[in-house]
Amino acid sequence: MSPARLSIAEAARRIGVSDDTIRRRIANGQLKAVRSGRIIRISEDALEQMFHPIRSSVRGRRVSP
Repeated sequence: MSPARLSIAEAARRIGVSDDTIRRRIANGQLKAVRSGRIIRISEDALEQMFHPIRSSVRGRRVSP
């Protein structure tokens, strides 16, 4: 089964940002999306992949979310 596809508004709501932020991230390549006519959809996987663990300055330890 294919991953769920979200609208821009649904993706923005899910991560707590504005629709414009999602549009900017799509435009600058930080967030992958697909277009079908005028409709833009974002997979849940793509939304999740937008977030990467951050390394702290102390010997490469990962910072807890």
